[in-house]
Amino acid sequence: MMIVSIGEILFDQFPDYRRIGGAPFNVAAHLSSFGLKTDFITRVGNDKDGDELRSVVSSYGLDPGLVQEDAAYPTGRVEVALDPKGNARFQIIRPVAYDFLEVTPEALDRVSRADLIYVGTLIQRSARGFETVHSLLKHRNPTALVLCDINLRPDCYTEKTIRETLKKTDILKLNREELQTLSQLFSGPEQEEEMLTWLMDSFSFRMISLTADADGSRLMTSRGSYSMKPKAALSIRDTVGAGDAYASVLAAGILLNWDPEKILKNATDFAGKVCTLKGALPEAPGFYTSIKKEIHGDNDD
Repeated sequence: MMIVSIGEILFDQFPDYRRIGGAPFNVAAHLSSFGLKTDFITRVGNDKDGDELRSVVSSYGLDPGLVQEDAAYPTGRVEVALDPKGNARFQIIRPVAYDFLEVTPEALDRVSRADLIYVGTLIQRSARGFETVHSLLKHRNPTALVLCDINLRPDCYTEKTIRETLKKTDILKLNREELQTLSQLFSGPEQEEEMLTWLMDSFSFRMISLTADADGSRLMTSRGSYSMKPKAALSIRDTVGAGDAYASVLAAGILLNWDPEKILKNATDFAGKVCTLKGALPEAPGFYTSIKKEIHGDNDD
């Protein structure tokens, strides 16, 4: 079982500290920490930040040889502001190295052998990024699943990039705000239930994962719709990376053939646990003990 995540790695610069981020990296880091074979394809600058990120990629058991280096553009960075409730607002710097991701023989090889490929939309904000992602997806194994995690940042997507990506998607993950944006973008139904059905029918998805903050999340499949609310007793530090944590368990659960209820429970619990952190990734390996037991049973090896 092999997973490939394609996209950005960057520094999230908070008011008084910084953390490593980028949804595709966060998802890859979680999956690798779960003990699942994972590769991560990205691009950084030829600078100090790039050197640091390459080292971090390696520390998570990911192949640093898949981290491309750009001589002209700097490593990615996002300026993050938090409101009093801990919700994040982002200013995404551009252009940066990941905007110029390239198709390489190494990347093609890993994609061709993957069982599941995780892609987002931020990496496709540039023409080069869009072309590279879709060139790589053309070389995937016919049985491989594509999980698209929509990330609709202002001025970082077009109707074309979204539509072409959804055509290649098997599992779509999005939140309510993103669902509303897709409804406007594609002139779809305004009501949530009708829009979800419209998306399923229009793009023939196997599954849609919809997250809704305090209202929990739901999975829609051809067999029905399933939902779950989060635990109410969590002490939230910030919500950065919660969606990425959810996506990582979603990917693992799909490959492990978990039923929708098990995916929902474990994804909800793990995302909630990440909300108790400062940033998107834990510093202690023990953070993953409970989810690893769910994935591997009592054997964590």
